[in-house]
Amino acid sequence: MKYACTIGVALGLAAGATAAFAQQRPMTFEDLIAVKSVSDAQISPDGREAAYVVATPSLQDNRNVSHIWLADLASGENRQITDGTGSDFAPRFSPDGKSLLVASDRGGNLDLWLVGLDGKVGQKLPGSGLADYEGVWQP
Repeated sequence: MKYACTIGVALGLAAGATAAFAQQRPMTFEDLIAVKSVSDAQISPDGREAAYVVATPSLQDNRNVSHIWLADLASGENRQITDGTGSDFAPRFSPDGKSLLVASDRGGNLDLWLVGLDGKVGQKLPGSGLADYEGVWQP
């Protein structure tokens, strides 16, 4: 199921990109840097949603800027739940499925943050400056 979701999300983005490139012209640098990448799909505990990362190249910042998206697996609806200039990645559902643990450099440092499924950023977890940025929920 996890891989099917990842493939489905990637194919959805690829379909949009394919339509844009169907103009029968050579690919340009601008076309190349407009391609977004999708990664790290995580299925919610109840199996109804998937959180995933979409990275968008930023020529101005000379890096990819990543944000968390949420897919409703029944309807196929996708929505972005984080934004801003920092990058958010490595989403992990809470055991009750009501929030995400997200690694982010939004405060200038790499830290773990709690993010609601409505996109409201909760709190930065104290002392979470990270070398290994992937958070894990523990009982």
